[in-house]
Amino acid sequence: MEAMSTEQVSGTSTAEARAEVGAAAPAVTLASGLQAASYATALPLSSDVANALAGNPTVAAAGIGSGTQGALGLLVLKGGYANGGGTGLISSTSQVSFSINSTALTGLPLRVGLLAPVVSGSGFKTLEFTVVENGTTELDDTFTTLSGAAAVLDDKILNLGVVTTDTLDLQFDFDLTAQNSSEAFAEEIVFAVPEPSSYALMGIGIAVLVCGRKRSMFRRRRSGSS
Repeated sequence: MEAMSTEQVSGTSTAEARAEVGAAAPAVTLASGLQAASYATALPLSSDVANALAGNPTVAAAGIGSGTQGALGLLVLKGGYANGGGTGLISSTSQVSFSINSTALTGLPLRVGLLAPVVSGSGFKTLEFTVVENGTTELDDTFTTLSGAAAVLDDKILNLGVVTTDTLDLQFDFDLTAQNSSEAFAEEIVFAVPEPSSYALMGIGIAVLVCGRKRSMFRRRRSGSS
């Protein structure tokens, strides 16, 4: 599993990336004030999944990550404008990748729940959201309005078909451009397969790697321009 966030520097800019397995998941509110964030949790706690599903009746009704299903992953992707101001367009990239030993899940349908976003101001100037499964792009949408993004990302379900390989590689990409200091957009995502037995979940192995960086920067926080 890999989490990566990059942010173009203009004024003061902060990006953060975290990755965990079977631990408490960072809440989407933790990304408040950051210009780019990627939080990835594999095999998240059921309580964290329940909190994330609150206010998302469509995803909750589908049972993704709840009850006997469990969730394979819970993640947050966020982009926005630089904290210290700056001028012109600012771009940020957030990315999360999972590599899962899916032998025990072969033949089961894989579903992704796209949860209600957290928006500041008008959100963004442009936003591109991409989902890649085993090297195949399953979703690649670019939005220029909040209503367009909501039609795809607000309490929606993405069906990725059945698991057919012994290794499941999933990648989520979030490329955002903002034009003023009020703009920010964060998306929380959960994915699962229906009804995996406890034995099946115990057989899942997930590779973990954490990588956080900023475009043109090598420290967590720094003032500069580019």
